Amino acid sequence: MNNSNKLKIFKYTGPLSEMLEGFIRQKRALGCQYNSEAGCLAVFDRFTMNFNFEKNTLPKYVVDEWIRKKPNEKNLTQIKRINLIKQVGQYIKDQGQESYIPPSKFTSINTPIYIPYIFSAEEIKLLLQYADAYQSTIRSPYLHLIVPVVFRILYGCGLRVSEVLRLQVKDIDLEHRVLTIRNTKFSKDRYVPMASSLNEKCSDYLKRMHPIANPEDYFIKSPSGYKYTQEAVYYWFRVILWKIGISHGGKGHGPRVHDLRHTFAVHCLKRWVLNEKDITAALPVLSAYLGHSDLRGTQIYLRLTADLFPSISTTMDKKFGGDDE
Repeated sequence: MNNSNKLKIFKYTGPLSEMLEGFIRQKRALGCQYNSEAGCLAVFDRFTMNFNFEKNTLPKYVVDEWIRKKPNEKNLTQIKRINLIKQVGQYIKDQGQESYIPPSKFTSINTPIYIPYIFSAEEIKLLLQYADAYQSTIRSPYLHLIVPVVFRILYGCGLRVSEVLRLQVKDIDLEHRVLTIRNTKFSKDRYVPMASSLNEKCSDYLKRMHPIANPEDYFIKSPSGYKYTQEAVYYWFRVILWKIGISHGGKGHGPRVHDLRHTFAVHCLKRWVLNEKDITAALPVLSAYLGHSDLRGTQIYLRLTADLFPSISTTMDKKFGGDDE
C-alpha cells in the first residue's frame, strides 16, 4: 500500500481535544485526507495547554495569541493557520459551544495577489514546438521524448504538475483514451479523457520508454527509475519560455507551470461560450475534470475568461450576471 494514502493519526489531549477530533473526523468523512492539517492542529492542541479556559470552548485571547505572526514567518503560512483555526472555530460554534472566529480581514494580510498568466493559442503552439525540439543531456538521455509528453499532458488535460509526475504505466488507458489520476489533492481518484492526438503521443512514448511494461513504473521516469521532481519540470519550462521570448518574473511572479492548467480551463470555457454551450451545465463537468472539491475553485475561470476575451464578456454576463468585485 502506498504510504501517501494513509491517514495520519494524532493524539489530542488539551481542552479542545474532543472538538479537534470531531472536526477532523468530519473533514475526512467528506473525503479530505487532512494529514498536514491534523498535524498543525496537534501543535495547536499543545499550544492550548498553556491557557486555562473552559473545555470545548475557544476564547478570543487564545485565538489572538495563536494567529499572531511569528518571527520570520511568511504571510502565507500565517494565513493558512488563520484559515484553519477559523474552520475549527466554526465547527465548535456549530456544536453549540462558545467560539471566537477571526474576521475575514485577517485572511489577506499583506498578501500579493498572483494573477495567472493565460497563454494565447499561438504561445501554446510555440511552447509545444519547442518542447518537441528539447535536447537531451548525458545525465537525462530521454528528455527529447519526455518533455513533449509532459507539456502536452499539462496543457491538454489541465493536470497539476504533481499529478503528471505521479502517473504510472497502469494509469494510461490507451484503448479508452483515459488517464487515471490517483491520490489527488483532495485524496480522490478521477478519470481524465485524452484527445486522440495526445493518446497517440502517449502510445508512441510507451513503446519507446516502456517496451517491457511494468504497470507500477512511473510513466515519466528518470534515468534512475524514479519520478522527476517538480523543480526539473520548472527548469524545462524556463528554458522553453526563454526560447519563445516570454520573460519570467522570478518566483511568485510567473509565468508558472501551473498557469498551463489555468490556460486549459480558460481556453475550454472560451470554446464553450463561442459554441453556445450551456455553461451552467458545463461548469460542474469542468470542475470534476480539474479535480476541484466544489465549484468555487472553478468559477474564477469565468471571470478570467471574460476579462481576457472582452468580445465574449456579454455572453458571460447574460449567463452569470455582472460582477461588482
